[in-house]
Amino acid sequence: MTEYSLLGKVRDLFQFTQVKPLPPQLAAYLSENFCPFGEVAGVSVGRLHDDGQMVCEIALGFAHNELITGSSISLFDDRPASHVMRSLHTVIMEKEELTAKFSRFVPSEYLVDFVTAVIIPVNTRSIYGFALQNQINNVVGFSEYVDCVRSILMSYENNCDERCATSELRKPLTTTKELTVRQQVILGLLKAEKTNATIATELGNSESLIRQETIIIYRKLGVNGRRDLIPEMQEH
Repeated sequence: MTEYSLLGKVRDLFQFTQVKPLPPQLAAYLSENFCPFGEVAGVSVGRLHDDGQMVCEIALGFAHNELITGSSISLFDDRPASHVMRSLHTVIMEKEELTAKFSRFVPSEYLVDFVTAVIIPVNTRSIYGFALQNQINNVVGFSEYVDCVRSILMSYENNCDERCATSELRKPLTTTKELTVRQQVILGLLKAEKTNATIATELGNSESLIRQETIIIYRKLGVNGRRDLIPEMQEH
């Protein structure tokens, strides 16, 4: 596998995402096209929920996809996916490395020939996992290839979030009782007209994380943004 071939895969993936595929369609494409050697890869897409559970929403390329889909693990487990979601750093490791590093990791019985795992965080809520059937240590430019795939998936997920926000923010106003305690704290800071950067500093989080959480708050409240939360801003 040459660097040129990997660049071709990056180009093709970018072009595919431009047609706005549904998440299962994108997962199917990745299962067939992500692997540098052209073999089918196991692909899973996990989402972090407000309760700290990471749920596998899509699983393809495994022997029993239906048994994996819907399964969940805790954000605080000593597992590769949990680590990636906490650190927001990509993991590229072979099976033996994962077993040695993570005490609760058990190689999936549903993909017998699994050799290498690639787990990519694309935002603070979503990760994409790939189970490959070959070693990739000698694949020149593979890490850079994964970085490019991550950038494309980040853009895809952000566009999905924007489309969901456009439709969901038009729902009727609901009660703040649906908000978690943390979200109510953030809501109070938003109403105090504090910026995302200021809120991030006060809570000890990244501005990106606060931005994601404010989007969730707006969706739950059925508002379009902080302007709808602060009467004084609506008068200007």
